[in-house]
Amino acid sequence: MFAAYLGDQNYAVGQIQLCDFADIESLDADFNSIWSALSMMNASNSLSSKKPKCVIFALGDVAFGYGRMYQSLAEYEDCIQVTVCREEKEAFAVLDLEYPTMQDLREGGGFLAPAPRVTRLKKA
Repeated sequence: MFAAYLGDQNYAVGQIQLCDFADIESLDADFNSIWSALSMMNASNSLSSKKPKCVIFALGDVAFGYGRMYQSLAEYEDCIQVTVCREEKEAFAVLDLEYPTMQDLREGGGFLAPAPRVTRLKKA
């Protein structure tokens, strides 16, 4: 998941991240996979002069727990600034966004469609 995100043409180093984990009830992840995801983010942001913000909106206990694990590792590594929120209003406040709900943000946020980078091989 993170490799595809970081490889997207629209990804920019240091960009603000809002992760909507509201519907996650289970997650096939462990400490190593969470650490690996953070390592990918660190590598992509290593040239940035400021810590990027990442806000994780997590309603359920499972998603919230994984979010807190990611946040703790980020604090330990002193890389990205992670905030985990249970309320939409709190997540929006951290990012200075003025939307009443995540649904409103998805509908009116002007998001770009995924655009994976394509590597073309030269013919020999």
